[in-house]
Amino acid sequence: MKKIITLIAATLICSYSAQAWTDSIHAGIAAIAQENLKESTKQRIAEILDGRSIVYIASMPADNISGTIAITAKNKPYSIAKVAKSKDADIRNAALLSDITLALANVVAQDKKVAAEALRELITAIGDMHCPGHYLFVDAKHYRDIVICKAWNSTQVKFTEFWESDAFYSTYGWTTNEFVHQLARKTPEQIDAITNGSYNDWVVENAVEYRKLYQSMPAEITLAKGIDYTLWKNKLYPVAIEQIAVAGYRLAAILNLILD
Repeated sequence: MKKIITLIAATLICSYSAQAWTDSIHAGIAAIAQENLKESTKQRIAEILDGRSIVYIASMPADNISGTIAITAKNKPYSIAKVAKSKDADIRNAALLSDITLALANVVAQDKKVAAEALRELITAIGDMHCPGHYLFVDAKHYRDIVICKAWNSTQVKFTEFWESDAFYSTYGWTTNEFVHQLARKTPEQIDAITNGSYNDWVVENAVEYRKLYQSMPAEITLAKGIDYTLWKNKLYPVAIEQIAVAGYRLAAILNLILD
């Protein structure tokens, strides 16, 4: 994955959208993945979903996904055993890697209902894995509490709240199909680089970049409504949408591997 830190500088925007990382963003990820599935994979998915594609179920958030990955000071994900033994409630809820592992096992289940729910969970988990707000750095939990903006109307927004909302919606307002048209244009060499390694490797790779992203943020940023707001937003937007593309290609790679 491209280094995102070079793109951000001090580039986050104030955001108060109620729409979060789920819904159309997950549908966009699934649509990019759909474009990169093998025909045999598509056929198997159609059998599981009674003729529908993964895009159909992507906008329905899974109920069994924790949505958070606990990350050590060395940018490694916590083991499942360490998460379970933790006395910290936030860390005990950080089990996204185990969610992925279970979903992968269940996608190939003979029971179509089990396999269909696992597909939905896998789409959610892979999407969440590429959102900085789903990384809990256990040695620096205050990162999640950084107030990144005091808006013109005095509303404050935490970094995690910002990243999971308006960062994706406020610039172009793309639909699911437009995500495909604009983002599913990687070369074979770029796709190979994006999908190389296991999902555990992808978590580590993202954690390295996201820690830098958090560390680059000042304690508080004040922007006036107007041109400053717009310029700040536009600098982050390419970073945000790149994560959608990366997640889409990686979701396709996983599904091709297990369902082909």
